[in-house]
Amino acid sequence: MSHETEQELTKWVLKQIEARPIVSEVILTAYAVKYDELSDGITLMHELSFRGMKMKHPIGVGHDLLYALGVHSPWLPADCRTDRKARLWADLWFRYGMQDFGHWARSRAWWVGLRIGAWHGWNCHRRHGNPTPELLEAVNREWKKGRILSELN
Repeated sequence: MSHETEQELTKWVLKQIEARPIVSEVILTAYAVKYDELSDGITLMHELSFRGMKMKHPIGVGHDLLYALGVHSPWLPADCRTDRKARLWADLWFRYGMQDFGHWARSRAWWVGLRIGAWHGWNCHRRHGNPTPELLEAVNREWKKGRILSELN
């Protein structure tokens, strides 16, 4: 499946499930900047990947983008500009995404799992120099585009 097809399918799915605006925004931005090519989807939850379509789960793609951005994420509230608070916010975003995709029973357990063990992934992103200037620029451009479009509607 091509990147453009995955992106269109993801837009359609987000509209069908009536995902929260913040969940949709992050996921759509992740696909717009082609972060899906770098993401591994939802680690350890292969049963949730869109295997029939050979596609990573959009929640995992969005969450991976938030981890890569760290404290530089444009969606972070002003009081979440420390590593600890930014990671907490990203993990809470994941929980909301799980709920929006209909995984209510799993959302709390996976949120707890992220809180316990995902610090390693967060720190790996920092060690590898994430976010790169190119990624940050691309995300901020898409984020601003989304802000302008939402004001027009």
